[in-house]
Amino acid sequence: EFPFVPPDLEREIIIVDQSFQNPPATVSFLEANKEKFRYYHLDVACLPGAKNFGGSKAKGDIVAFLDDDFVIGPQFLRIMAENYRNPEVNCVVGKIISMRRGAKDSRLNFTGAKVGLSGRVFANWAYGKKGYAHCSGGPSVTLRKKIFEKVGGYDTSYIVTNHYEDLDFGYRLRKSGIKVMYEPGAVCVHMFYPKGGVRIESDVETEYYRFRNGILFYLKNMNKFFLPYMLAIFFLIDIKKVLIPTRSLKN
Repeated sequence: EFPFVPPDLEREIIIVDQSFQNPPATVSFLEANKEKFRYYHLDVACLPGAKNFGGSKAKGDIVAFLDDDFVIGPQFLRIMAENYRNPEVNCVVGKIISMRRGAKDSRLNFTGAKVGLSGRVFANWAYGKKGYAHCSGGPSVTLRKKIFEKVGGYDTSYIVTNHYEDLDFGYRLRKSGIKVMYEPGAVCVHMFYPKGGVRIESDVETEYYRFRNGILFYLKNMNKFFLPYMLAIFFLIDIKKVLIPTRSLKN
């Protein structure tokens, strides 16, 4: 069943699958419930590409993008939809409880996410007050389809683990004059599954692509004057992430 979809809302569910091979239980589930959603399989795994494909297939006026390791409650979509009764609201993001960091609200004093001069992202998607976010981000974005089409969807240049594709999307919303509403009442849980989709198992490769995509985001959106500072900060962060868990200078 799909308890997260209120039965009285007009809705459609689009599944964009990028798995190489699904286990038998998943295949059985998809077959048994095929009347409840539209299912597509893409041969090339690309998270922003999957979002663009799903968005292009959506027939409704509002689209909601949810990643594969998010769990949303029965009121998530209803609360999101209520915000769009205001015609001036074009994009709404929800509260994210991270299982990696625990289920505590952040003590930071800004809404959503901020980007420092180095291009480093400081996220605060567990904030308790409703308001406008500095930018979108996080895999629980809803927006009017006409706005999604206006900004050209997600940038597929962010490859493999695809870090920064959502932040880049939010920056382009801002450049288009679109404000991002943060709705803490629409809660979802980020499970951080270690495998599947576009994930890679190597911590070293993961950090490589995070660095690579971070540089791409920086060159597209940030002040080039601070590029040496950005490279130094990212290098130190990645060395710490790779060296401490593995204790391997080779890595």
